[in-house]
This record gives sequence, C-alpha cells and structure tokens, in this order.
Amino acid sequence: MPIIEMDIEPEVLKDKIFLAIRDAILRGELQPGEKLVEIDLMQGLEVSRPPLRDAFWLLEKQGYVRMIPNKGTFVIDLSRDQIGEVYAIRGVLEAWAVALAIRRAKPRDLRDLRMQFRRMEQTANEGDLLSNFKSDLEFHQKIWRLSGNAKLEEVLNNICPSLFTYLLIKYQGNPTVMRAGLGHHLDILRLLESKKDPAEVERLVRANIQRLGEMTAKFV
Repeated sequence: MPIIEMDIEPEVLKDKIFLAIRDAILRGELQPGEKLVEIDLMQGLEVSRPPLRDAFWLLEKQGYVRMIPNKGTFVIDLSRDQIGEVYAIRGVLEAWAVALAIRRAKPRDLRDLRMQFRRMEQTANEGDLLSNFKSDLEFHQKIWRLSGNAKLEEVLNNICPSLFTYLLIKYQGNPTVMRAGLGHHLDILRLLESKKDPAEVERLVRANIQRLGEMTAKFV
C-alpha cells in the first residue's frame, strides 16, 4: 500500500510528500547531513520526480534541507561554529530591527506580539515542540516586519529559519529547552513595550541574543 495515493491534486501531493519527509526528519529517521536519495524516496513514497522536487523546494524554504547544485539534497546540518556565526549576525541585525520597530510599533502591534508570546508559553506548557518553534519564529518575524526595513527583514528570513529548524531537530529529545528560552523572548517584548531609547534597546537586545546563543550551545 503506497504511503501517498497518486490520484490527488499535484499541490496536495507536494504537501503530502513534504510532510512525510519532514516527519521522518523530526523522528530521526533521516539524520542531519544525510543525503536524500531521490530514487529511494520515489520508490518508498510511490511518487514521481516532479512533485518530489517541489517538496524538496518547500523543505529547503522552511530550513529542513539544503539543496546543493550538482551534489544533491541534504538534511540541514550546522556545526557549532556555524550556529555561533548565525547568532553573531542575528544579534546585530535583530537588535537593529527591534530598535527600528520600537519607533514604529503601534499598541495593536504590541498586543499581537503579546498574544504570540502567550502562544509560545502555551505550546511550551503542552510540550508541543513543533508548534512552539513555529510560534517562536513567527514572534521574531513579526518584529522584523515591524522594523519597516524590507531588506533587513529579507536577510533575517534568509539566515534564521534553517537555524530554527536545525535546533528543532536537535531538541527532539530535550523539550525542556522550550521553557528555557521564554525569558529571553519576554525580555525583548518588554523592551519593545517600554519605549526606551532605541540605541539602548539595540544594545540590550544584542546582549540578549548573545546570551540566547550561549544557552543554545549547551544543548546542541
């Protein structure tokens, strides 16, 4: 019996392949750095190459895999040094984004961020790691968008999702990290709500993200 029926619409088929591979990654059946062999997946899922390639593109967009020309598609893998580099860049850019956002955020924007933080708390309390990481990323993306700088938002959206996804994979056996990171997010939220001097906020957020990176290094 095939895992995926072939008489469904192509878009739905792509999504089903995406979910099958994503779940295999999250269950640890596909390890970080492992190459995804197209012919094996085509046979195992009983699908053709075009929808599989579409699913690969979606997996890469969400940070689960990396497609390397002339080499293949690989489950995302980051060294400790690479994680440190991402946090270093993110600390500078996200601190700037928060400093810009504090000038532009309206009361309804801050309410939305507060609600997003509550979703993070709820998913952490429920032990729902996937939903927690989704809420976590959305929390940051809302701030990046509030900066009003489209290029800054684009750069952060390019460098951060793969980090979030890799950490999601690595944290599967240690869900306590969900609660460990809540305080860092609450600090950022309170800084936004405080309407302090943007330069001071930028300094504090950069230090906050540096501490978050140091905490992360202990878990990976």
